[in-house]
Amino acid sequence: MGAAEEYEEHHSHDGEKGGGGGSADEKGSADGGGGGGAMEREEMQLYTEASAFQGAAVVAMIERHDDDIGEEQKILEITMEDGVTMSLALDSGERRLNELGYRQELKRSLHFPQLYATGISMMSVFAGVVPMYGQGFNDGGPAGLIWYWWITALAVHLIALSMAEISSSFPTAGSLYFWAAALAGPKWGPLASFITAWMEFVGLAVGHAMVSYYGVTILQVLILISTGGANGNGFMLDHYEVFGIACGVVLICCCINCCSIRIVSYVMLFSALIQVLGAVALIITLPLVAPTHQPASFVFQTFFTNDSMPSPAYSFVICLMVSQYSLYGYDGVAHLSEETKKSDRTAPAAIVAALSTVTFVAWLLLVVFTLCIQNVDDIFASASGEDLPTTVTNGMQPVIQILWDAFYASYGSGLGAQIFTGIIYTSFFFGTVSGQLGASRVAYALARDNGLPLSFLWRKLAPNKVPVLALLLSVVIGVLFLLPLLFTSTTIFFAIASISSIGWVSAYSIPIFFRLIQKEDHFQPGPFYIPNYIGVVGGKVVHFLALLWVLYTMIVFMLPYAFPVTVENLNWAPVAIAAWIGFFVTWWVVHARFWFKGPVREIVPITEGDGGDKVAEGKME
Repeated sequence: MGAAEEYEEHHSHDGEKGGGGGSADEKGSADGGGGGGAMEREEMQLYTEASAFQGAAVVAMIERHDDDIGEEQKILEITMEDGVTMSLALDSGERRLNELGYRQELKRSLHFPQLYATGISMMSVFAGVVPMYGQGFNDGGPAGLIWYWWITALAVHLIALSMAEISSSFPTAGSLYFWAAALAGPKWGPLASFITAWMEFVGLAVGHAMVSYYGVTILQVLILISTGGANGNGFMLDHYEVFGIACGVVLICCCINCCSIRIVSYVMLFSALIQVLGAVALIITLPLVAPTHQPASFVFQTFFTNDSMPSPAYSFVICLMVSQYSLYGYDGVAHLSEETKKSDRTAPAAIVAALSTVTFVAWLLLVVFTLCIQNVDDIFASASGEDLPTTVTNGMQPVIQILWDAFYASYGSGLGAQIFTGIIYTSFFFGTVSGQLGASRVAYALARDNGLPLSFLWRKLAPNKVPVLALLLSVVIGVLFLLPLLFTSTTIFFAIASISSIGWVSAYSIPIFFRLIQKEDHFQPGPFYIPNYIGVVGGKVVHFLALLWVLYTMIVFMLPYAFPVTVENLNWAPVAIAAWIGFFVTWWVVHARFWFKGPVREIVPITEGDGGDKVAEGKME
């Protein structure tokens, strides 16, 4: 009797035991309406895979309440010829996690909407375009700001496709560092995963704190324009107050992340709604409110370069930084793979969808901000220097000045500007929440593989299945990196920011590099596999171009951004990154290589017959 016939017979008997199984459609209706046929096909596939083992016999298809996960799970139980019973999860993401050597420990309850919302929150609609608008405008002109955006957008989408393919094959919380280990192989895997893990973890841990700090500078301007403005004796927070509030925001976000993943997922949904709907409202409202508009020729055809730059080409490169700082963070979706249903399918879709959404919405914001400029000189002017009566932001935030000018000119009040500035701030607040979320999952995954000092401590889960101690570790590291900002130096600010941005982005390069050079028949693809659409050669081209852009971005982030170069505006990124990488390489050579072996399997794969790799409880030899 074939596997299909055995399944049908077993399925009907199982239905009789439960009081009548009914048709597939009836089962689908009982389970919540629709999808019964698809569910039965997936059960059938599992049954067929299990029957491929010599001597394997299906015991039961059961629905079991898993106390560790806290929900009902469809489980296929089979018995091997030696009497060993093995359970296969019906969820494809969990099955793949088992094949990779890990038990399901985190609560798997997220679906595409929550994951998509987390991606939007981690990238943040406003957090890139608002801080970088002024620099992009000065270095490329309004048209450069608008059109150069799409050069970066195209390249970054290639990176996202590359990472989506890898995440589909390796849906784990460790994401980048696990991918590096798996793709590099046993010889280079430990070193590749060690470097990637620490670049990613420190980048994320520092990043969430820096997002919080810069967000408070937005609050600083909001308070300023709400109390009279820079030219009306408005109240300005000093750097000690900014630091204190930033630390307070970090702690508030930490408390949110201590809640169950289901609660946090709803916070992420709210965040995405606030950011996207707020951006849409601004895109519609600002042109209607602004009494005058810049001509289309100014917005879309006026290019110019910063005369202080060494050359027009250099000015072009620096202008691209607006989009480069805005369009990264989408990999954060993959950190939640172990908490997502069918993550081998859901995570790749969420990565690409979140990036595409932020790309388009943020670009529309750039167009609208530029279109609604009332006075170009006004948005960069300092009230103390030029004493312009409408300069309320003191040249600190050109975007907020644009909002103020438009609303004040039409209504004699800046209330509308204050409301939209508050919406802009939410992008930074929820960006801090999502940044902490990603950092804590990387810390948990790294501790699970004994990659952190006191790993046994950081891998512990709270009763709600949240790695609270790993979260606290991420928060403490982030706050420690904020401490130098008490010296109120812009040089220190950009040096710390470079550690976050370059560390995080450079971690992309290692798994993409090893995916590029890996033989195609050695790669086990997931449901999303680029060669299925454009062939193997096309897939390699995508990975190659993605790697080139990551390397280019790393170089650009280390270039001087202001001339003439002084101690105050020097980009210390090369020094900071060299010291950082040097520390971890030295640590590896002197100590870590003797004990860190990369990801540690908690489940041993069993290969028998033609069934491929399956798993059973055990320890990795």
